[in-house]
Amino acid sequence: MKQINEFTKSSKPKWYILTCNDINISSVKCEIIFLIFLIFDCKILCCMQILN
Repeated sequence: MKQINEFTKSSKPKWYILTCNDINISSVKCEIIFLIFLIFDCKILCCMQILN
C-alpha cells in the first residue's frame, strides 16, 4: 500500500504507465498489484507482459 500512496501523491498523471523500473514486483504478486492499480486507472507494462 505504501507504493500506491506514494504514487497517488506524485505529480504523475493518473493515466501514467508504470514499468518494472517504477515498481519492483515479482510475477507472483504481479496480477494482484495489476488489479489494484487498475483502480487508479494505471497500467503496469511488465504485468501485462507476464499476464499475456
